[in-house]
Amino acid sequence: MGCLWVSMGCLWGVYGSLWGLYGSLWVSMGCLWVSMGCLWVSMGLYGVSMGLYGVSMGCLWVSMGSLCVSMGLYGVSMGLYGVSMGLYGGSMGLYGVSVGLYGVSVGLYGSLWGVCGSLWGVCVSLWVSMGSLWGSMGLYVSLWVSLGLRVCPRGLTVAPPPADHTLRFYWWREGGRLRPFRCCRARDVGWSVLDVAFSPDGAHCLYCSWSNYVHVYDIYGDGDTHTALDLRPEERRFAVFSLAVGPDGREVLGGGSDGCIYLYDREVQRRTLKVEAHEDDVNAVALADAGGQLLLSGGDDGVTRAWDRRCLGQDRARPVGLLTGHRDGVTFLHTRGDGRYVVSNSKDQTAKLWDLRRPAGPASWDYRWQRAPRRALTSPPLPGDSSLMTYRGHVVLNTLLRCRLAPPSGDGGGQYLSAGCATGAVIVYDVLTGRPVRRLTNHSGCVRDVSWHPQGGALASASVGGA
Repeated sequence: MGCLWVSMGCLWGVYGSLWGLYGSLWVSMGCLWVSMGCLWVSMGLYGVSMGLYGVSMGCLWVSMGSLCVSMGLYGVSMGLYGVSMGLYGGSMGLYGVSVGLYGVSVGLYGSLWGVCGSLWGVCVSLWVSMGSLWGSMGLYVSLWVSLGLRVCPRGLTVAPPPADHTLRFYWWREGGRLRPFRCCRARDVGWSVLDVAFSPDGAHCLYCSWSNYVHVYDIYGDGDTHTALDLRPEERRFAVFSLAVGPDGREVLGGGSDGCIYLYDREVQRRTLKVEAHEDDVNAVALADAGGQLLLSGGDDGVTRAWDRRCLGQDRARPVGLLTGHRDGVTFLHTRGDGRYVVSNSKDQTAKLWDLRRPAGPASWDYRWQRAPRRALTSPPLPGDSSLMTYRGHVVLNTLLRCRLAPPSGDGGGQYLSAGCATGAVIVYDVLTGRPVRRLTNHSGCVRDVSWHPQGGALASASVGGA
């Protein structure tokens, strides 16, 4: 029995060894599976890394694509720039061609004037509505400066170009033909001659500039006689912007850059009156009546003031009437000498007709406190506007442009008002309706002054450019 049990123990030992081997086999298989798992993990990590590498490469290609797109857009923009430069070159070429054509036209124009014999180089633009009127009227005098124009019934024209300040006189024949008469050099001219006027008999012309003096030139004298009228202003830099001569030729009225109006008596040879009329430049003066007792002044404050000479002996002179309604400075005044009506031109792009018998009250308007825009092309009338009619359609820029009423004895019975325009045109208005009836466009530069024939029917104009 003991041996049996020993045999059984050995059998069980062998059997246990088999199970041990079998367990070792399973352990080996487990290790194998673990190794395979680690391998798969490694392969997964490798796949992940390859995926990240692919993503990086994709981003790189995206960046390269964006760079290519940017380069393409840059190329397109450079192409457009090249096209624009080509167009610019083409436009410059056309500009060069136009300049060349302009030069040719100027040359032809100069040749034409050389053939015509215009030795003085002066061009006067005239519009004659009644051609036969010139022959029946005879001759008349017109004074044309670089910034002004005057007409006087004596048959002589004087025209100074702005370059050399020379006054050139011409006989004005029928049809607007000019024949040189004489010339003289204006005295004491600062920058340019600002205004001119004739004596009533047409024997003297008066001119003013940036100077303390108004000069009187004897047109028919034997020598080159210029008489200086010293206004004795207090300011060092002084100019007379506007002139008017009394009905007997004895007194001269001037508007100064110091805001004062001056009256000079040629017989006693001294200044007889100085009135502080405006706070800024006095751009325009005029005599309203035939006796020379009612003086008018227009300034940069936009107000036209009327002065009675019989009331100017007081310590503090006061105007007898105000004409208010302009939104900007007054550039010119023109009357017929009847003591009733005056027309004013202004920087607010309007001209106005006034009745001197209906002035505004002294306290009804003050431009010092009521500021207004510099341009009011379509603005309604301002409070206190006492004008009879407002004329719109001409442009007032660059210089003191002027307007004038047609003489009542002429064609149309004085129904028209002419005004210079900065666009190079002359605008003719109907005085009664205020509407433009003619637009004359022969000038290329700013038309500063216009002047009617004494009997009407014809109009002369002068531009800043010398035409």
